[in-house]
Amino acid sequence: MDVVNNNGEKRGKISNLILSSPPDSVLFAIMPVGGFLGIDAKLVTVPVDNFKFKNNKAALDASEEELKEAPVFYYVDPAKNVPNLIGIV
Repeated sequence: MDVVNNNGEKRGKISNLILSSPPDSVLFAIMPVGGFLGIDAKLVTVPVDNFKFKNNKAALDASEEELKEAPVFYYVDPAKNVPNLIGIV
């Protein structure tokens, strides 16, 4: 899902979601920020309450700098307990 700012300018895409346990609600959206064409981008978590959803888009009132300061998210390989970066969008 595309993420735009309040002016309708594209800020990125939601690449994944973090659900509560048991899975009855969505807690966070994961989105890549920074980098160039997806290279060297980092994944960050943003609380879904920060988004306003309309017309198949998610509006987020945050600057590029604020997104770069958001908490970093890593996929973890549970067998090795290390980040698994395979398949990151």
